[in-house]
Amino acid sequence: MLFRSVSQSRYLTDAKISVPPSATSYGFQVLITNSDNCTFLTPKVESVLKNDSEVVLCSGSTLVLNKNGGKGSYSWNGPNQFSSNLASPSIPDITKAAAGVYTVSFLQENSTCKIVETINVVVNLGVKLQYPSSIEVVENSQFVFPTISNKTGPNQTFIEYISYSGPDMYERTLNWNYPVSIDHFEAKNAGTYTIKGITGQGSSSCQSTAKVVLSLKKDATYRGIVLDYPPLRIIENSCPNTWVDLAFRIIGSFPVGTKFVVNSDVGILGVGTSSPIKVKTPQYRTSSLDIWISTEDGAIVSAKKVRISTLRMKMKMLHFIQIMEYGVTIQS
Repeated sequence: MLFRSVSQSRYLTDAKISVPPSATSYGFQVLITNSDNCTFLTPKVESVLKNDSEVVLCSGSTLVLNKNGGKGSYSWNGPNQFSSNLASPSIPDITKAAAGVYTVSFLQENSTCKIVETINVVVNLGVKLQYPSSIEVVENSQFVFPTISNKTGPNQTFIEYISYSGPDMYERTLNWNYPVSIDHFEAKNAGTYTIKGITGQGSSSCQSTAKVVLSLKKDATYRGIVLDYPPLRIIENSCPNTWVDLAFRIIGSFPVGTKFVVNSDVGILGVGTSSPIKVKTPQYRTSSLDIWISTEDGAIVSAKKVRISTLRMKMKMLHFIQIMEYGVTIQS
């Protein structure tokens, strides 16, 4: 008795069983019945190889070729002079040169019929994220995750997005040059964080993952400057040369009379001994201006910067204040 799939069957008395070409996508078993009406069912025989006809992966990853044909002899051939007689060969650190059609010839054990099938391999350019493995952070300080160096190497492309997740932090994905900060680093923030560099979307997406351990460091002598300005604030005055109260806070003990300097890309905008410092945004022609605070000697500098972006609208110059460059606040 020959089973073609679970539901189809037909009785045969011939010593030789022929299978029509239309049935070659099925597995087969033979039920043998003798004159005493005793039966025996042979093991299932697969007539084809099984697996995906296309594989999509990123450069730098490992390609595993596997057609699950069972016992028998295999012969693989493919791009870049690839060949193998293994059932499931692999190619580590794959490159674009290895993309293309791979052909496998399979001769099943106890069979004289050779089966030939193909796999199309698509290789998208991957990314490589380099990140420190551990960082010590002073308790109660403002920590800013290091920005990445978006350089490419052989068979790599640029990182488009960065994903952050870790203790007391839900996963968030931002543009690659838009770092994240923890404004008040406490014991609950210590632990392992997962950083992902991502490019592309959907099936063409590639990513590289790094782990960084943030540990809490107690330092009674630590001093820092923190910019706590709201992430987005519109300055209603429609002209440049707008007066702004630039708020900040200090961590640690500073000598009485310490001068704090408001710096910018075009020079010093103001000086004061306490928060806030009133500054006037300069007349400038560029599309944006970065502002930060430091001690007068430059020894201590705020981790975050304020960027003043200018937007021309109906012949007016509108200023937008926003914390950036070093700063999406993820936890306060």
